[in-house]
Amino acid sequence: MVSTSSATSFGGWASDYHDWRPTYPDAAVDWLLLLRGMLDLIGRRHPDLRTHEADSTHFPLSRHSVDAVLVADAWHWFPKEESSAEVVRVLRPGGWRGFVSTVSHVRLLPEDERRAALDETERLVALACAEALTTGVPLAHDAVCVRWWPRT
Repeated sequence: MVSTSSATSFGGWASDYHDWRPTYPDAAVDWLLLLRGMLDLIGRRHPDLRTHEADSTHFPLSRHSVDAVLVADAWHWFPKEESSAEVVRVLRPGGWRGFVSTVSHVRLLPEDERRAALDETERLVALACAEALTTGVPLAHDAVCVRWWPRT
């Protein structure tokens, strides 16, 4: 179960988060999916095939029934032990989990740590602007992508 503080942490700035958060780099999505847009592609090519998107702890799937479980934007919010157990339950032997790690956890830091992290970010942006003699600099969004195969 996601804690109340995690579930409600975006509160009044959920709209800003949605508007300003960068999307994932195409290369990250391609790497995780092995084929860009795989779920949509499968749906178009095999309309009778079932695909699933579900809660991280209760997949509507039988044991050892899927080749991959993919998560973006959210693994850091899931209850780790329960979600990992559910992934292991539904993966076929040789199946894998892929996810993209993000930095939204900064929102859940204690106020003094969050302020320090944001202040350091502002300092680095101001320094980059001063060095470039400009009022804005491009934002590079690095995404950490992971593929995980459970031990069999």
